[in-house]
Amino acid sequence: VVPNGVTLQAVNPRQATLEVTGSHGVCLTSGTIRNVHFHRPSNQGGHVEVSGGGTSFIEGSTFTGVFGCGGSGWEAAVETSGKAKVTISGGGLTTSLIDGMGCQFVVARGESEVTIANALVQAGKAAGTSGS
Repeated sequence: VVPNGVTLQAVNPRQATLEVTGSHGVCLTSGTIRNVHFHRPSNQGGHVEVSGGGTSFIEGSTFTGVFGCGGSGWEAAVETSGKAKVTISGGGLTTSLIDGMGCQFVVARGESEVTIANALVQAGKAAGTSGS
């Protein structure tokens, strides 16, 4: 859990890898994740979960081993719910934020809002849910 108002940032961009092994990765309610690489060795669950009513930012972060298509509808790199507002930006990257093919990059639930700005996202499935 990244506390409200806190920034989780790699000192050397994308050289710090967070390996996600649980059903959910980093939880964010109102903070920033910057220049972190997320990797999931198994193919179930998400990398970053954004919930609540705050505003969050994911900047220059990359994702591998993302897309499980496990049927819960939550398998994506970034999952949002409630009234969360999140902006995902490339942070100067000229390559895709994800590596490899998969189901979804973002799954937005409830009244959450997602903005993707100045970023390249190449995935195997452009829209829809992963099965539920």
